[in-house]
Amino acid sequence: MTELAEIVEESRLVTLVGAPGCGKTRLGLELGALLAGRFSAGMHVVEFASVVDPSLVGSTVAAALGVDDRPDRSVEDALVAELGPSEVLIVLDNCEHMVGAIAPLVLRMLGECPSLHILATSRISLGLQGERVRHVPPLELEPATDLFRDRSGLSARDPVVDATDHDVVEEICRRLDGLPLAIELAAAWTRMLTPSEILARLEGALPLLRGHVRDADPRHRTMAATVDWSYSLLEPVEQRLFEQVSVFMGGFDFDAAQAVSTGDDVLDDLASLVAQSLVLAKPDSAGAMRYTLLEPVRQFGESRLAISGNGETTRRQHADHYLDVALRCDAELRNGRRPGAVLGRLEVEEGNIRAALAWAREQPDDLGLRLSTAMANSWAIRGRVKEGRAWLEEMLALHTETADRRLRASALGRASRLAWRQRDYPATGAFLEESLAIEQELGDAVGVARRLRSLGVLAMARGELAKASQLCQQSGEIFRGEGDLYGLSLALAFQGMTLQLSGDAALADKCVREALELNRRNGNITGALYGLGSMAFGAVAAGDMVSLRGFISQIAELLRTLDGIHEDPGWLWWTAVALASGEGRYDAAVRLAGAAQNIAERDGLYLHEQLRRQVLPWLERARAQIGPAKTGALSTDGARLTLDELLDEALREPSDDESHAALTPRELEIAELVAAGLTNREIAQQLVISRRTVESHVDHIKRKLGFARRARIVAWVLGRAPDGSLSR
Repeated sequence: MTELAEIVEESRLVTLVGAPGCGKTRLGLELGALLAGRFSAGMHVVEFASVVDPSLVGSTVAAALGVDDRPDRSVEDALVAELGPSEVLIVLDNCEHMVGAIAPLVLRMLGECPSLHILATSRISLGLQGERVRHVPPLELEPATDLFRDRSGLSARDPVVDATDHDVVEEICRRLDGLPLAIELAAAWTRMLTPSEILARLEGALPLLRGHVRDADPRHRTMAATVDWSYSLLEPVEQRLFEQVSVFMGGFDFDAAQAVSTGDDVLDDLASLVAQSLVLAKPDSAGAMRYTLLEPVRQFGESRLAISGNGETTRRQHADHYLDVALRCDAELRNGRRPGAVLGRLEVEEGNIRAALAWAREQPDDLGLRLSTAMANSWAIRGRVKEGRAWLEEMLALHTETADRRLRASALGRASRLAWRQRDYPATGAFLEESLAIEQELGDAVGVARRLRSLGVLAMARGELAKASQLCQQSGEIFRGEGDLYGLSLALAFQGMTLQLSGDAALADKCVREALELNRRNGNITGALYGLGSMAFGAVAAGDMVSLRGFISQIAELLRTLDGIHEDPGWLWWTAVALASGEGRYDAAVRLAGAAQNIAERDGLYLHEQLRRQVLPWLERARAQIGPAKTGALSTDGARLTLDELLDEALREPSDDESHAALTPRELEIAELVAAGLTNREIAQQLVISRRTVESHVDHIKRKLGFARRARIVAWVLGRAPDGSLSR
């Protein structure tokens, strides 16, 4: 650890190479944890064992680093842009089966990110110039025997290894070439065998088994032979379950084990595999037990499953189980229930879902189309748009003639959402038009209404506001006729948005108020969000900061309720720019504009441009107040803020100084005359303006400061004066 820590700090690419079971992963993770504090941007771990497709290497790294999937750039571009000059350590684990895809990505990241360090674990090196390869050696005899004693103590209730067994244990460790995993597997059998019995069986089994393993490295042969030996000691039902659970990628829970098992007592058989250290058990963050197989052990089990002839049956059961998981999670997401927990579960099962999709793509039935359709919403929400769209489009192409037309219509609708997120409006429209045709063919009125509504939103994104309003209106009429109040409320909310952007504030207000009333009755949170968004647009246009703060506060409450299920609402940050600037919170206004522009570049929606034009005077006011030198840094800060941080920034109460700044010089002058006791007529005479103009200014002052009564203006002005007197 000490030696390697120095090497990783001085070398930008270090690869730990060694035989299966030598401890590369454990060493890499421990080393990464030790060094994390020495890199200002910390340490990230990327696990490749469950990656089954080379095309997913980049997105796997991006997901581990929390890098957004953006339509305007490749995953590789996004990674190097996000990492930039940051001092960060990335641990890439289990690279051997993806070296061809990992090496070019590592080469580019190191070339463009000067402070990036990478620590990889692999059975083979990445083969890159400047790579420092360190072979992980087997354990020396003393630590090897210590490990055996420690693991045998965990396996047996009563100690079965004592001083008299010292020579036997040493010989076991020699036979196992000092490989930690092999030693752990052998030590696990002390619950049933004495060390002498273990040695006797090893002496008979290993030479024979090694002869069947074709590998030049003797330690590779030892590891494979040890797993085979441990497997041979299992009961037949335990062997069968071990083979079956080898299909899981990234771990599994007990329900999943039951789904692929053909045994009568899965719990006992699984407990036996855990006791033999062939399966590891550890509680997850929710307290439920999660089971995993170390990769060398899993690969052995997979090979035995293929030999057994039950591989296809088990993989079918595996895929069916994760289709059921995906369908249940999709239903919960659409109902808005526990979205954070649902998305977390799908994140944990990502390796299994990918494995199920990879197997399903080779099958003649439409299981893959069903699974990718069920996953589409979560892919969109979690930002896995490129990967999700690739899977769904592949399955749509493979099953163009599926007998289940309703499934195809749904898949096309969801593909349109993923294409929309990538700014691919032609593909979005094509998917929606084909889906609409199928819904019309099936006579599904509600399905037709949904597609018309989506086409309306697409038209709004393209700037075709009259068409957008017409489509949303048609959609709403169908929903109303079918008694679907949930669908109607969303159609009305979107129609209100298009009308507001078109400048028809009165009709927009009518649509949105009906939408919000329906939302109140049916709990349509998404409809409420867009309805309130439309109201916020109107408040921006009217310069009504008091109402705008109220609308943004309600939107923020709904977004927090949704717990991340809603896509990042870029339109909200534009309206918040106006609020912050109108309240004199100029730094906040520029930060929020940075966030809004960042999302606009990512999503490319016409809606952003329309709002930006409305908000531009407020933004220019803020920029003028803080100056060009500070503007750039604040914009960059805003682009990096999280949803919660942006909501806090949008709704922070202005300080007294900021409230003062929110008033124009003329409004401040009138506020002080009000505090001096002058009537509107007297103020008009003194300033040589009309009484109506004074009344308008007083109304603006009350709205900006959030006051309902004129007396509050007096108290505010007096409270600002150091001695309680007026500045005039």
